[in-house]
Amino acid sequence: MSLRRPRLSAPVLACFLALPGLPGLAVAEVANVWWETSPATTPATANAVAVDPDGNVYVGGTMRPGGATGSAVAVLRRYSRGGGLVWTVLATGTLTSSWYEQSVRGVAIMRTSATTWDVVVAGVLSNTTSVQDLWAARLTTSGATVWSVTQDPSVGGSDGANAVAVTPAGNVVVAGWAGVQMQLALFQGGGGAPLDSGSFSDLSSLPEAALAVAVDAAGSVYIGGYFNQAGLGQRTVVAKFPAVVPSYGSGRIWETPLSAAWTATAYVGGLAVDASAGALYAVGAVSSDATQRDILSARLTLDGTVVWTATIDGGAGLRDEADACAVAANGDVLVAGSLTPLSSTLADVWVARTSPAGTALWQVTRNGPGRQVDGGLGVAVAPQGDVLVAGYEAAAGAGALPRFYLAALRMSSTGIVVATGSSVPHATPNPFRPGRGGAYDASAITFRALPAGSAVRIYSLAGELVAELKDDDRDGLVTWPAKNASGKDAVSGVYLFIVAPEHGASTRGKIVIVR
Repeated sequence: MSLRRPRLSAPVLACFLALPGLPGLAVAEVANVWWETSPATTPATANAVAVDPDGNVYVGGTMRPGGATGSAVAVLRRYSRGGGLVWTVLATGTLTSSWYEQSVRGVAIMRTSATTWDVVVAGVLSNTTSVQDLWAARLTTSGATVWSVTQDPSVGGSDGANAVAVTPAGNVVVAGWAGVQMQLALFQGGGGAPLDSGSFSDLSSLPEAALAVAVDAAGSVYIGGYFNQAGLGQRTVVAKFPAVVPSYGSGRIWETPLSAAWTATAYVGGLAVDASAGALYAVGAVSSDATQRDILSARLTLDGTVVWTATIDGGAGLRDEADACAVAANGDVLVAGSLTPLSSTLADVWVARTSPAGTALWQVTRNGPGRQVDGGLGVAVAPQGDVLVAGYEAAAGAGALPRFYLAALRMSSTGIVVATGSSVPHATPNPFRPGRGGAYDASAITFRALPAGSAVRIYSLAGELVAELKDDDRDGLVTWPAKNASGKDAVSGVYLFIVAPEHGASTRGKIVIVR
């Protein structure tokens, strides 16, 4: 099955940087709030990201704990809104082999009450009879499995899910492939029982797949992906299905191609609905010739009318693609993917923000330490407005193995606040320069990426305890207004801090205060 996801066995960030020179896209001032990467020796890819109303972040993907030749496992991780890792859940099918992918490819949040929610995932698991199965599961926010189901719609072939969404009725809809056809399936949110499913194609014997799914307020389902035709090539497709079931086998309301003609490579990789505006946003890729590929973005009405389309060429144009999109609270659109700049033949992570009218607001790129192929596969917007980007990068050193990353970005009027993100406990801004303006001016110092429940102790260079903080709400971050135990401002100078987790080794660091 030929899909857009990178293979872990192949070679596949360095701070996020503004990318100058692209037509219509502005150089951005974006703060890199925090980011997380997997170990360079553990090949891994982050395929999807979702954020719950409390700001907790869930990242799904795949990894090979045994190294490049080890078996793949599906992985879901939860991070606090401050970037601290809360838990990791691994999943495998009945067949363990280095040849077959097992992964989480889609993540979504399911509300269970006014103040509680669960997380649902969809992807691929392998077994001994049908190689790969479509897989969906529901978990609590503590990582406990509520239900997990697999399906083999092609009866012994390769099946899988690429995306997942939750309907207003609380059911789970997944989109993917069954053999060489698109597949759409609906599961009961409470118990995981199958409610509806259907395979469909464009009368082709070549591989076709649904890569993205979204639902609107009425429960209608939208899928994005690609069709193939022998001798013609590949074509983007967006389709709408009604909320009532059973309907997925033959109940398409409309189907709209976004590429004008069949091309060498074309697909819709991400969809997002803005219910308040009655808009459906679609992003993906389209070929301009046999070797060149450009980013494709479009806005449609919910009845399938195309409002506008746009393409972006990074310069070299070899591997420009968009794989995910999300809508911000103000209606702006966030897009993540890959872009090959003119100075390179290898793709960089690419993130952009546009207005609802398609006007570019900012963009950033990232070239991983391995200087190989990097990409963004998932994007989400946190309640506080941070942009979460999940994807893969090439590790430095021999082999340039892919590893997964998760980055949090924030708009900034003063430039980059954290020059290099970190998955270990750290303090920002550092140095701390209150009242002086600029990137290091803030009301307090924030300790980020803390193990949940940690204590933070701050000492002078003479060893005197200046302040002690506790992550009581277990969200992975605490703030210090740079005052001592008597409430007086801590004077200018260098301070030491120790992060003491509930379990495991402590972490040490330094803070500089300039008044």
